[in-house]
Formats: sequence, C-alpha cells, structure tokens
Amino acid sequence: MTNSLDRATKGAKTGREQKYRESFMRHYEEVIDDLRSYLSTLVLNSADAEDVFQELSINLWRHFDEYDREKSFLAWARVFAFNSARTYWERRNRRRLGSLDHDTLQNLSRAYKGQSEFLELRREQIRKCIAELREEDQKFVAIAYGDDASLVKYAKQMQRSVDSLYKRISRIRHKLKRCVERKSHD
Repeated sequence: MTNSLDRATKGAKTGREQKYRESFMRHYEEVIDDLRSYLSTLVLNSADAEDVFQELSINLWRHFDEYDREKSFLAWARVFAFNSARTYWERRNRRRLGSLDHDTLQNLSRAYKGQSEFLELRREQIRKCIAELREEDQKFVAIAYGDDASLVKYAKQMQRSVDSLYKRISRIRHKLKRCVERKSHD
C-alpha cells in the first residue's frame, strides 16, 4: 500500500469506520496493479505516473462513499484514474512542458481497455482449458505455477528427474495452447 494512502486511511477509529476502511482496502488491493498499469499507459513517464498514482489512491479513499457497491470497483476507479491523468496533462500544458490532448488520452484509454479485455478473455479460456485437463495434470499445473513453484523441489519429492517434469509441463502447455486456439475460433 502506498504510504500516503496508509496515512490517509489510518484515521478509522470506530468499528464501523474500521469495516469501511477494510472494505476499501479489499477493493483497492484487488485492482492496484491494474490501476498502476492503466496510469502508466496514460501518463507515459514512470516517475510521474507513480506520483499521479499516489494522488489517485488518496482520491479514491476520499470518494469511496460515492462508490456504488453494485458496480465494478475497477471501472469506478478507472474513471478517477483517467481524470487524474487528464489533470496531469493539463498541468504540463499550462507549464508548457508538452501535453496530450483529450482525444489522444481517450484513444490510449480505449487501447488499454481493449487489451485488458482481450487478456481477461484469454485468461478465462485458459481456466476453461485447464478444467478440461485430467485431474492429475490440473494438480501438476497448480504445483508448477503456484506461488512457491519449484520443479526442482517437486522433482525431489516425487523422486523424478527435473528434466522429466519440464517435459511434462511442456506437453501440458502444448495441450493448453491448442485448446485456447480452438476456443478462440469457436
């Protein structure tokens, strides 16, 4: 979490305020990487994007009571991110440091969202294809790509060669690739 956001949200004292803060943090932590990536697309300069991100985080906290819990937090937060990027470019323009016009910013935003939607569709296809694998292959994929993935450690546990596990994961990846390609054409 960002230091400035941490300081801004620490003021929650009562149980209700604490639950409110926890609700915000749960939503925020789910989308933080996407928001940071989205801003990097719109702001271009990574140091400036991080500064804009810090401001965005505080603004999201300040306006969280306006968030409609029935809708996507990410979509709501992206509106704030877009406006933060627009403000950033307007400030640069006033200081004659160069700027992106509103249409260019909109085009960058659309391109990012299109790419995001494509990647989400691809992830969904991969999840479906993994579900179609044999159960033992599903477990192996979970082990191979899990948080503490180590094929070397797993090979020792299973008393198999590391090379045989790499060949197995390669065969599974090939199956998944064919499955995703097939689903893409459906």
